[in-house]
Amino acid sequence: MKKWIKITLIAAAVLAALIVIAAIAVSPVAKNYIEKHDRELIGRSIRMERLRMNIFTGRLRIEGLRIGGSEDSTTFFRLDSFEMRMRLWPLLGNRVLVKKISFAGPDVKIYQRGNAFSFDDITARFAGDTTAVAATPEKTSKPWEIGIYDISIRNGRVFYKDLALDAEWGMNDLNLHIPGVYFSGEKTDVGAVLNFAEGGSLSTD
Repeated sequence: MKKWIKITLIAAAVLAALIVIAAIAVSPVAKNYIEKHDRELIGRSIRMERLRMNIFTGRLRIEGLRIGGSEDSTTFFRLDSFEMRMRLWPLLGNRVLVKKISFAGPDVKIYQRGNAFSFDDITARFAGDTTAVAATPEKTSKPWEIGIYDISIRNGRVFYKDLALDAEWGMNDLNLHIPGVYFSGEKTDVGAVLNFAEGGSLSTD
């Protein structure tokens, strides 16, 4: 075998090995980064038992997610598992195609005192500067198409308490299935099915 062929094969093998190693390392690196920089990201503590990410198949799975309260004395949000399957190639054509999103056992606790809610600090962090700034008109780019399908919530729980009125409200065993949500420019199509714990369901288009 010619020397250049051997060198090419060796280089290809090394490159393939590096890609595999990088793909394997993505999950723990992402998990460590999120937990280490949780305060910078959302201003709350973030912990998760496991994070799995496959950059080849576009699959993401998170298990045992916990987001702390504003003072970390309570848990604001917890989730048994989250799974998303996304096709990556359509991104090159301005298309976002999510084949599946699943939330298992989400549990959120919301507290209100007057006009203030326990999640105000999170929404304020992502609100950004709303000051209008005049910008030079740019060339119109191709609009993005967004399709999210097979959206499900299983065994969800919501707890709400008004601290000023000492009033509580809760919902257990929330099960929701949305066949698909599609956005393209000004066009939107949404369908949803809500299953109640006590029996019965509600379907909308």
